Amino acid sequence: MFDNDAAEQTEGVRLDAVLTDASDGTEDVSYVLSTMAGGSIGERIRIDGDGLKFNGDTATANALDDYEEGTWTPAGAASSGTAPSFAASSGQYTKIGRLVTINASITNITAGGTSSAQVQVTGLPFTPDGGDGFGACNFGHVTIGSENGVVAIADASEDKIVFMMNRSGAGRTGVDNQHIDSGVSDCLFTISYITNQ
Repeated sequence: MFDNDAAEQTEGVRLDAVLTDASDGTEDVSYVLSTMAGGSIGERIRIDGDGLKFNGDTATANALDDYEEGTWTPAGAASSGTAPSFAASSGQYTKIGRLVTINASITNITAGGTSSAQVQVTGLPFTPDGGDGFGACNFGHVTIGSENGVVAIADASEDKIVFMMNRSGAGRTGVDNQHIDSGVSDCLFTISYITNQ
C-alpha cells in the first residue's frame, strides 16, 4: 500500500473501489488498481461494467470483456454436390475479447461426390467478422502436384473453413474432392480470426 500523505514514499500498490453516478440515477462501481513507482502514481488495471481495462484507459471499446474456452465439432461441406465426410473430427477454441483461435483434427476424410467441388469445413464456434482469418494446415494423403503447400482460411463471407493451395507463378487454388485420397486423408489446422459475437 501507499500513503498519499507520505511525501517520502516512492513505491506502493493501492486498490480502490470507485463509485460514480450513472445517467439513470444509480451508482456504478469500478475497481482500480494503482501503483506508485519513483513517486509517481499510475492506474494499472480498472474493472468496471465494460470489462477489464489497462493503464488508465477508460474507453469502452478497449475493454477486455470476454474469455472463453471450449470444444467444437468440424463438419464436412463442399462448394457443390455432396459434402465430404469424416471418420472422426474434433476441435478446441479459445476466445479472448473478439479474437478466436481454433484448432481441429479431422481423420479419414471420404471425398464428396463432385470431384471439382472445394472441400470445406463448417461448425465454427463463432462467426468470422469482417476479414478472413488465416492459419497453418497439415493435410496428409492429398495429391497437390507442384503446389507449394496448403493454408487454412476462415472465410468470413461464408462462415466456413476453406483450404487453399499455394502455386508458384499463379494464383492459389482450392483443395477439391479430387485431391483427397478418399478414406485415408487427414487434416490438422489452427486459425485465428476476429468475431463480433
